[in-house]
Amino acid sequence: MRSFLAFQRLMRSLKRATMSTPLDDALVPGQATRRSDRSGAPDTRLRGRRLILARVAWGAVATLIVVSFIARFPAHYTLLQTVC
Repeated sequence: MRSFLAFQRLMRSLKRATMSTPLDDALVPGQATRRSDRSGAPDTRLRGRRLILARVAWGAVATLIVVSFIARFPAHYTLLQTVC
């Protein structure tokens, strides 16, 4: 319980810090500056169907990981119950 409260305090302080800190325009380059700095570099951003496909694939992988983790709980629990 104590770690949960510490986590909540940390999240509140991070939220306050990010909300109160204005973005400096010099640190965040505009669209024109960004393109001119990387002249000749391919555009690697996903758009449209590829972005949707990537999100679906990411969700499927994350779901499989969580499901496999939960599915192993009973077997692990019974293994812990057995005496050597």
